[in-house]
Amino acid sequence: MNYTQFTDNIKSYMEIDANVFTPTVLGNFILVSENRIMRDVDLDVFKEYDVATIGTTNPKVQTPSGFLFPRYLQYIPTNGNRVMLEQRDISFMTEYVANTSTSSATPKYYAMWDQTTLYIAPALTGSLNYQLELAYFRRPTQLSAANPNTWISDNAPEVLTYAVLVEAYLFTKGPQDMIGQFQQRYNDAVAKLAAEQQGRGRRDEYRDGMLRVPLVSNPPPYARGV
Repeated sequence: MNYTQFTDNIKSYMEIDANVFTPTVLGNFILVSENRIMRDVDLDVFKEYDVATIGTTNPKVQTPSGFLFPRYLQYIPTNGNRVMLEQRDISFMTEYVANTSTSSATPKYYAMWDQTTLYIAPALTGSLNYQLELAYFRRPTQLSAANPNTWISDNAPEVLTYAVLVEAYLFTKGPQDMIGQFQQRYNDAVAKLAAEQQGRGRRDEYRDGMLRVPLVSNPPPYARGV
C-alpha cells in the first residue's frame, strides 16, 4: 500500500477530509506509529550492516546515519581473521585504557561514547588502516509522499493502519470505545506480525522441521467417566 492509498484510507476511516488531516498532521500520526511498531516488534527490516575504515591512532568511530543501537561489532584485520568485540560501558573503557597512547594489541572491546560515536579499545598502531563491521538497528525512512512505500506499508499495512487510527482518534478526541477497539486490533495485528517475523522467519524446516499447529484431542465420553 503506497502513501496516497494509505492516507486516503485513514481519511475514509475517520470520515475527515484533508482540511483537518493535513499532510503535516498525517505525517505526525505515521511517525509516532512507526516508532511504536519499531519498539514493539523486532523486524529484520530494522537491521543493517556497515563497514567502516578506522585510522590507526583514532579509537573513535562515527555511527552510520539512522543508527539506533548496535547488534555486534567485528574487527577485521588485514589477515582476514575476524575478531568479535565485546561491548562494555565507558567507565570500564576509561579504566581499561588508562594510558591513552596507542597500542599494538588487537582491539577487544567497544562502547557507546555517545549516540553517534563508538569507542574502540585498545587503539591500534601501525601504518595501515583497519576495518570494522558494525551490525546495528537503524531507523527506517518514514512513509511519506517522498517515500511512498515502506516494508511495513507493503507487508503489514494493517499494523500501521490500526496504530495510526489510535493516534487519529486521540487527536480528534474520539470515543474511548473506538480508541479501545483500534488499540485491541493493533495489539492483535502486531502480535501476529511478531510471530511471523520473530518465529517463522527465523527458523527453517531443515533445522526445526515443518511448523505444525497442535491438535486438541479430547478423550471420548467413556474415558471421562460420563
